Amino acid sequence: MLIVPQRIWESEFEPYHSRSELPFWMMIQVADLNALDVDLPGQIGEADWSCIRLAEHGDDNALLVTNDRRLKQTAENRGTSVQWGTRFALDTYQLCGISEQEFDSGVEDYLDDVPLSSNLKDDVRNTDKI
Repeated sequence: MLIVPQRIWESEFEPYHSRSELPFWMMIQVADLNALDVDLPGQIGEADWSCIRLAEHGDDNALLVTNDRRLKQTAENRGTSVQWGTRFALDTYQLCGISEQEFDSGVEDYLDDVPLSSNLKDDVRNTDKI
């Protein structure tokens, strides 16, 4: 199950808005971030703690997806399942079987949102397409 705040659903998952049937791995659920206890110390911000709490309060299959090194490390230290966003995106593209045209049309928007080196961006652009 994928749980995202409404703002993320509206801006990041736009291709799914017109679908009458969602992929089997996606369930849309409103997440009330204000209801989560996020008053924990550390080097990450309140929004990051919200992400960790969402993952910790999910089922056993909950996965935190991030491109933030500190958030990833904090989540791993707490035993929360976590994956790099780029790896998640590549796996999702492969598992969903989107067309090469769909991949190419969205990859630049994705790369604008994540802080990757030029080499990694080239790897994402040039990933094998099935």
